[in-house]
Amino acid sequence: MSTAREPYYSVEYSKSNRSSCKLCKGNIGAGELRFSKSTASPFHDGYVHVWFHPSCFWKREKSKIHYPKEIRGVDGLRPEDMKSVYSIFGETPAEVSNTDISSKDELWKIKDKLEAAFAGIKELKELAELNKLDNVVLSKTVLVETIADKMVYGVETCPVCNLRQIQFAGGVYVCKAYTDWGKCGFTGVSGVNVVPFITNKNSTVAWIRDWPTDKIPHQHTFSKVERKI
Repeated sequence: MSTAREPYYSVEYSKSNRSSCKLCKGNIGAGELRFSKSTASPFHDGYVHVWFHPSCFWKREKSKIHYPKEIRGVDGLRPEDMKSVYSIFGETPAEVSNTDISSKDELWKIKDKLEAAFAGIKELKELAELNKLDNVVLSKTVLVETIADKMVYGVETCPVCNLRQIQFAGGVYVCKAYTDWGKCGFTGVSGVNVVPFITNKNSTVAWIRDWPTDKIPHQHTFSKVERKI
């Protein structure tokens, strides 16, 4: 018996200028904030995604959404956009509290600078290798997101498998590594070794070349979940 797959909502910045709004039919430009409603396809195992401008999305879908976290990707937005989404529901996200907003701002500024500095992935790949980041997907989008995160929050090493495939999600560290005995599976808020990100001092990009080697990483906002192995 097949199990029905529920529709879901998400938000992101448009990767191109090829999408259009389902409601007003207008173009959604590259880099613009866009929302989507994804429903199970009747023809294959995937989903069908339709896109909306923010105002069009709220006009059509707001009554069906009760909490901001029902929208996938909301906590990965720029602080001002995240605040805007939460404010629709009369809430303020913990992720953009006064103690954390500076790191969010710095993260997005570095992402923008990396995007502008490198047309391809060659030097981005070299930065990942220099910091021994394991198994990073070789696409510019993933490299930019990964490197920016490590420049702001530091390079984390898993206390269980000693690999650098740590991600921070839901207020805890999660190791995504696969070892000879299978998936590592570490999840926790402590025990992770964090060191500053290092850069290529021969880089042709001045701000990369001059990145301070002793920069103290920002701390993530942790949940109260205890570390478990």
